[in-house]
Amino acid sequence: MRERAYLIGLVVAGLAVLAGLHLWRVRQENHWAVAQAMLEEGTRRLRAGDLRGAETAFTRALEADGDNDYLYLQRGLTRLGLSEYTAAVTDLSRSIALQPRPIAYLHRCEAHKSAFHYREALRDCSEAIRRDPGDSAAYRLRAAVRRALGDAPGAQLDEQHSAELLRRRQLKY
Repeated sequence: MRERAYLIGLVVAGLAVLAGLHLWRVRQENHWAVAQAMLEEGTRRLRAGDLRGAETAFTRALEADGDNDYLYLQRGLTRLGLSEYTAAVTDLSRSIALQPRPIAYLHRCEAHKSAFHYREALRDCSEAIRRDPGDSAAYRLRAAVRRALGDAPGAQLDEQHSAELLRRRQLKY
């Protein structure tokens, strides 16, 4: 009799765990659907030039899916467009922490440069180049940062490298 009660207890506990997992999965799917819908809304608003509306949509998407590096990247870019450089750096840093992509470093460089934080901008541009040495835009941006820091020779080298990368790309096509 005790064994039977024990087995029934195990079955009930197992069913409760399965029900909990199912509920969690349903919630996750609902969160994902909300995040996806808000991402699409934010993208639509960006294309329409409604930066504040896009920021709001990306924020709502992040409320549903707070570990999505792409959502942080998008909101960071939007905040960069709104000239909210500190907030942009925060979002882009979170994006990098979740998934260190060269594009996130490049845009964080832009945010630092716009806020006149040239040393941080140089560090981010250099990291973007280290991760994607074929990105001519990263070399152009680093040239601008180096020029702002008074490093004309370094800026000239980066501009030449960017031009060479563009020339090679044109020869391919």
